[in-house]
This record gives sequence, structure tokens and C-alpha cells, in this order.
Amino acid sequence: MLASGIAILLILVCSFQIKLPRQDPLSAMHNANEGERIYLHLDRYLYMTGDRLWYKAYVLDARNQDYFSESKVLYLELYNSEKKKVTQQILKLDKGQANGDIFISDTLGSGVYILSAYTSWMRNYDASSFYRKHIMVYNRFETPDTRPVPEGSHEDSILLQDSIGEQLIQSTVKTGPFGLHNTEMVHADIRSARPKYKIRQKVDIDIQITRDSIPVSSCFSVSVAKVPPVDIIDNHTMHELDETLISGSREDDPKTKNLFQQENKGLLLKGELVWKHDGEPVADKRLLLAIPDSVPTFDYCHTDQLGRFCFVLDKDFTSSQLYIQFEDKNIGADSVIIRWESNFMDSIHLPYKVAALPEIDYDYLLSQRKRIAIGHAYGIDQELFVDRETEPDQVLHYPFYGIPSEVIYPEKYLPLPNLKEIARELLTTTRFTGQPGRYSLDIFNPVTRSYMAQSFVLLDGVPVYDFDKVANMGSSDLNRIEIQNTTRVYGDMLFDGILALYTKGKIIHSMDLSDSHLAYRFPKFKRPATPKMPYYQGNDEKNKRVPDFRDLLYWGPVNHTGTDGQDRLEFFTSDETGLFRITIEGITLDGAPFSQTLDFNVVTDE
Repeated sequence: MLASGIAILLILVCSFQIKLPRQDPLSAMHNANEGERIYLHLDRYLYMTGDRLWYKAYVLDARNQDYFSESKVLYLELYNSEKKKVTQQILKLDKGQANGDIFISDTLGSGVYILSAYTSWMRNYDASSFYRKHIMVYNRFETPDTRPVPEGSHEDSILLQDSIGEQLIQSTVKTGPFGLHNTEMVHADIRSARPKYKIRQKVDIDIQITRDSIPVSSCFSVSVAKVPPVDIIDNHTMHELDETLISGSREDDPKTKNLFQQENKGLLLKGELVWKHDGEPVADKRLLLAIPDSVPTFDYCHTDQLGRFCFVLDKDFTSSQLYIQFEDKNIGADSVIIRWESNFMDSIHLPYKVAALPEIDYDYLLSQRKRIAIGHAYGIDQELFVDRETEPDQVLHYPFYGIPSEVIYPEKYLPLPNLKEIARELLTTTRFTGQPGRYSLDIFNPVTRSYMAQSFVLLDGVPVYDFDKVANMGSSDLNRIEIQNTTRVYGDMLFDGILALYTKGKIIHSMDLSDSHLAYRFPKFKRPATPKMPYYQGNDEKNKRVPDFRDLLYWGPVNHTGTDGQDRLEFFTSDETGLFRITIEGITLDGAPFSQTLDFNVVTDE
């Protein structure tokens, strides 16, 4: 009997064990590592003042099935050798990727600078997990005798230095997605027709990305730059992503109990609203936000019991000014104070000592001074192409009130002196009546066949309750008038008719709205751009007369291989001779990073 009981128990235990779910390595990694990881591919590692630093950002997250982070915002900061912030940018991420540039001003001194990048979600963790990369900056007007010596030592320099090394023909990544160390290998190959080119000669390169000889889809960035006579001091590559996402060498325990949300919808503008007279929170009030733009933005939110509020900005704006007001017309803007929460870190963890800047040949410095001066004079590689979002032609954008029922262009008619005359003569469904201090605006609703009293008025997209501010606007002030003659619902807000006035030159910015609106400048997304590269073709006499001493021959932040794993690029050499390096860095669509370099020489005509 006892033996039978033991046998039954063993069967039950074994059955229970068999039914246990099997945990795959990726799930285990997700649990161990809840943080995002960033990598920046830079066009070069040495810059002269007057140069532009071009970069491509990759933000990955092992928690996501497609490996790319869901964050929509990236913060980038540049610190000098004294660990003081010299510039900062906000980037809009698209599928975990973004690109941009930083102008290296002549006001910056020579030294080793630190480029740092992070997301809002990463602020919940130890700041040592932020991305950091050291770059060398030489002021083109300084001489070795006048160059300041930053804090640091020879030992510090050696700690960061790594030789450029021999030319790499190809590189192989021996790990799978995020370092899971499977048996598959990513192989990146760059092919060029010859190892040597003449000045202003076309260069074609073929790129092939494979895994175990099978082509794979990928996204990558490419730089082609002259190799400077100084060894690289920060040899981080794309493989760092692969290592840090699995190694656990960085701190991943939340330090702030997830106080910072993941910005997976857009840029979060957060703050706290208090009464000016006693500093107490302005609790449970509805705030309206408006941004005048080509398509104006309107949004609203409620303050909580502590007076905190949050807006989400998910677009690129040409305007950098926003307006906040209360829905309650009895609350004046001058009775409250907004304490904004900074989107950037006040300070971040940086190395205790920054590496000393290596000495550089003075003749090389003089040649770079000439290169930049000529480039600025002739506009070589200074023109920027802005990569705007591409959408199908049939996609149109409208304000929050939708397609207007009527659009009027006052300048097409006889000039009229004020809004009352315009309403009487041109706006057949609108009544604007009354006297100063007692104006009334009513819009006729064709559905109910009645006038909607005290309709909503927008001036350049900003709500205006005081009609005296718009009453004296005439035909010469207005670009167009849009009318929405039905009841519109936006969230839980109801609008009985809308009159939208769009002025010439956005008069809203010069108006005194201090009694009703709080006006602020908000941080804008850095618009992505790429340098314009000369194209030498045929007998173009104009281009032949322009000197071209570019040492950055090509920068392409957005490149892809399809299912065939191939891509082909072309560019032209400049009048600059010497050793140049092609560098590609990227990631397959299933999360395996790769990098590759190939060198070639540029010589004068033989």
C-alpha cells in the first residue's frame, strides 16, 4: 500500500514537472534587463571647430519583440573636458532610430568632449547606463603653445586610447540578437572596385549583409572620412550594444521607482501649477494648450490634487512658442505660477577624469584651418537637406475641429476695416454683434437651423475668450477665416461652432495676452539633416572652379538592405588626398549588430 502511494506521488510530481513552461533565453534576459540601450555612430572621431558632427542613433530594448525601443524621444548632450554642458538636443525617434548633427563652434576650446545620450525611461536607472562617447576637438585658431591643458594625465589617456590598427577587410559578429550567442553569424562585407582613386573621382561601393551565407534585411549608417594623424581614443563600436544588453555590467535597478515615464507617444511636457499668493497646488483644473503652426495644435489636460499636469507633443513644429490657459475664464494667468519639469538631466555621471588631448601635428592643423575656411567661403558640405516625413499625397492634416465647413479669404474681396464688417459682408453664417466689452459671436447651425451662441474663437490656433482682442482685425490683417458650423466633440469637450482666424505673420505672437494666457518657449525636436555632397559629372565648369577640400566624403545615416542583403552607394572624392576610411555600422531587423571598415587612398592625377 505504501509502495503504491509512493508510485502515485512520483507520477504526479513527474507530470507536474513535464507541464512546467519552458523559459527561453530571451525571456530570461527580459526579466534581468529592463533598460534600454543606445549606440551612436559618428561620422568621425576627430573634429576641428567649424566642423559639423554627424550622428546616427540606435535605441534598442530587449523587452520588445522587434528589439527596437518604443521610446519616441532621445536626449543628447555634449560636455567639454571640464564636464560642463555645451549643447543639448531633443531627437524624435522613429522605430528606435534618429539622426542629426551638432555644429562645433569656434568658441569651443581644444579638448576631449563627451557625447551623452539617454531616454526618459533610462532616467529611472543609474546614470552610468547612459550612452557616452569621447571625441577629440581641436580649435583651429589655437596653437600648441596656447592650447589649454585639461585635467587628466598620461595614464588617463592611455586608458582610453586604442590604435587604429591595420585595415579591416571585413568584420564578423559571432553573436545573435542581443548577444544570445546562437550559432548564426552576421557577416558584413564592403566591396570597392579599387584600393586607390584620383581626386574628384566617382566611387561605387557594394555592401552585403549575410547570416551564415544567407542574405538578411538590415538598417545601417555609412561614413567615409579621412583618417587623421591621431589615434582614436574611444573605440566603442556597434558590438557594445550586443555586450551591454546581455552582460548585466550596468546597473539596471530602478533608482527612482519609475518616476519617469517611457515617452512612447511623444515628448512629455510636465509641470506643477501653484497659486501665486500662497504657493498651494492648483488642483483639478482643466488646462488648454495651443501651439500656432501651419496646422495648429490644440490639446487639454487636468491638474491632479498636487497641481501636476502633463501634455504630449508628437509632431515637429515650426513654432517654438506655446500658450496655456484655463478653461475657466474666471482664472487669470497672472494668478498662477507654472514650475516646469526639465526634460534634460541637471547633471549626469561622467568619468572622474577626462582623457588628455593627444598632441597633433601643427602642419595638419594649418591644413584643416584652410579646409574649413574654404568650405565656409564656397558653401562646400555646409548646405543641409532636411529629411521631412514622407507620407502619401492623399494624406491631409486638419486642425482638431476637422474639415471646416467654410473657408474665406478676405483679401479676395473689397477691404473691410474690422471683424464686424467682415462678418456682415462675407461670413453669411456668422453674427458678430455688440460693443467693446460686450461682443457676441454666434454661428448658424444648418442641422438645427438655429444660431449657436458664444461660439469658440481661435486666433492663429489659440483660443481667445476676449473678443475685444480680435474685433478690430480687418481684411489686411487676415490671411483666411475658417468656420465650423456644427457642434464638434474633442475628447470630453464640446464646441458649439468654431471661428478660426489665421493672420498674416501670426499676430498672436505680438499680442498682449498676459492676463489670460501663459506663453512659453518649449523644446523642439532637432530636425534630421544630411550634408549636401558635390556631384562631379561631365564638363561642369562651375564645379571645376570651386575648390573642394572635404575630408568627409560621404555621410548616409539612413540605409537599408532588403531581403537580398545588398545595397549600393556612390560618392565622389574631393581635392583632399590621403587615406580614407569607409565605416558602416548597423543592425539586422532581428536585433544583431554589425560593423565594418574598409580603407582606400586618394591620390592626385597621375
